[in-house]
Amino acid sequence: MGKEIYNIINDMAEVLNASQMQKLQEVLVNRLSENRVPDYLQTRNEEFLDMFLTAKHLEGCSDKTICYYRCNIQRMLETVDVPVIKISTEMLRKYLLEYQSINNCGKVTIDNVRRSLSTFFSWLEEEDYIIKSPMKRIHKVKTAVVVCILYTSEDADEEDSGDFGGSRATQKKEKERKRNKTSSIRMRKNTAEKQNRD
Repeated sequence: MGKEIYNIINDMAEVLNASQMQKLQEVLVNRLSENRVPDYLQTRNEEFLDMFLTAKHLEGCSDKTICYYRCNIQRMLETVDVPVIKISTEMLRKYLLEYQSINNCGKVTIDNVRRSLSTFFSWLEEEDYIIKSPMKRIHKVKTAVVVCILYTSEDADEEDSGDFGGSRATQKKEKERKRNKTSSIRMRKNTAEKQNRD
């Protein structure tokens, strides 16, 4: 019976939004399961978290990563205080915004928390506990990229010797080196900007 319900829900996925899909799932389960509530609908948030962390441990995640997942996800579950299968995108956006303002943290930290939550909800979706991850519509937080200028051993040698002038050939070579260095920096900067846009 569970497989049939899952197939019906998948067939309707294109025409219903996430909350409608959730309601459809609940109605189908209630009507077709002869008043029998599936086990996962009775599962507490802490049990979902433990199952997720166990799966990540088996996948080879380090203890530090598992601890980081536990802290971020547990804090979200306690703050939102809604069963995992009913958490919406809007609830998670509000949580991330409040987390950022209360903890006065930067964009990188918020993006790390977002990634932890996204991993958790993606796992719930893969395991068929939820129909669609509410994190799918919360995109990566854009952060500034620092561009480093490379300093070669030739640059150091020239600086030590003070040989930035000299013959015409040396001066021409120095101009060409600076031009290549500038175009290389522009390429790296353009690449970094493109990655930020993506």
